Amino acid sequence: MTGITPYKVITALSILLISGGVVCSVQGVSFQVYRVGFIMLICGALLQIIMGNLDPKANWLHAFRVFLIGLAIFLAIVFISVGAVPHIYKWL
Repeated sequence: MTGITPYKVITALSILLISGGVVCSVQGVSFQVYRVGFIMLICGALLQIIMGNLDPKANWLHAFRVFLIGLAIFLAIVFISVGAVPHIYKWL
């Protein structure tokens, strides 16, 4: 076995996405490349936030379970926030 764990793969992927997103976002040539870079930054940051506390010894099934639970929590927060904004706005 080469020692490839989910922790190493996810860490490398998030670093790659964040670094690539920064490079694509700071270039001044193409707006389309900027948009792709911004999406890469969001995906890399979200991946790092959700999977940042993954145990380095975790197996793939555990990593997938942690990702699904983290993604469900993130989406619940987003949908609750979007639903609450009109009600909060009425109070202002």
